Amino acid sequence: SARPSGGRYASTPRPSPSAYAASCSNIAIGGPGCPCATRASTWISRRYDADVSQRDAWNERYQQKSLVWGKEPNQFVVERLSGLEPCRVLDLGCGEGRNAVWLAVQGHDVTGVDVSDVAISRASAIAEEIGVPVTYLAADVQTWEPEPGSFDLVVLAYMQAPPQIRPALHGKVAGALAPGG
Repeated sequence: SARPSGGRYASTPRPSPSAYAASCSNIAIGGPGCPCATRASTWISRRYDADVSQRDAWNERYQQKSLVWGKEPNQFVVERLSGLEPCRVLDLGCGEGRNAVWLAVQGHDVTGVDVSDVAISRASAIAEEIGVPVTYLAADVQTWEPEPGSFDLVVLAYMQAPPQIRPALHGKVAGALAPGG
């Protein structure tokens, strides 16, 4: 299908995934000290400690307002990934799909995973509205198992996981990367 042109969704020249990885490894987006990440981390940590399912907690949050994070892609994702040669991308904790859609417009084969079926429904609608294919899956990232070596790039942009599950989660998604990813 034809790709939209102009604006934030515009295509740019793309370096290879290995060139990109060599030039910017270990980028922390929304890391320690980021006020947005700290507020969200506090909110989600309380949810993990409460007697509430993660799906219910996130569905409640997404039902409170339309497009919690907005429709435009995250500025740091755009800055860091603009021009990347098309590849297979996993957007883990994709929420309402703003980054997944932008990546698909750039020519990537994108899979977005989020625990909230409300968010996944909105993400699917946005991808359809923009006219790009994105595979979405509503699944708990703690129990979902990606196929080993099935992605060239994993995006964890403001993934709202409490500190106690991050090491296992990061190990799991590292295993989903193909050689050179």
